[in-house]
Amino acid sequence: MLRRIFLLLIMCVTALSVSACTTSHDYKSELTCEHFAANSHRSDSFTLEVGDKLRLELCSDQAAGYGWDYEFTTQNVVKEEDRDYREPQQGSAAGVELWTFEGVGKGTTEIQMGYRQASQGGSQAEWTYTITVTVQ
Repeated sequence: MLRRIFLLLIMCVTALSVSACTTSHDYKSELTCEHFAANSHRSDSFTLEVGDKLRLELCSDQAAGYGWDYEFTTQNVVKEEDRDYREPQQGSAAGVELWTFEGVGKGTTEIQMGYRQASQGGSQAEWTYTITVTVQ
């Protein structure tokens, strides 16, 4: 009986050790209005593992009707996990859109983001941000 308890204890400790070694990583990209004023078409690339997060902070003036949208070039590589908006700070006209994407399957995709005025009915994006994501 004591031997079984000891074996069970060793198995539990081993399982906890293995799960502690499996960690996900966070990657972040922050682009202000000044970045887009200097270059309205930006690009980046990231290499993630399954479970890793890509967090984006993008300038956005929702009070003027502008906002970001996106398309994936390949499905099932990353997924949108969260989207939020941080109101402008005092003295600033623009807030920040906060996006979180998660690596979910091996492969490569582009997240093609466009910043446009929603009332224009899908007009051409004033700013673009193309993110190439490879999930290993």
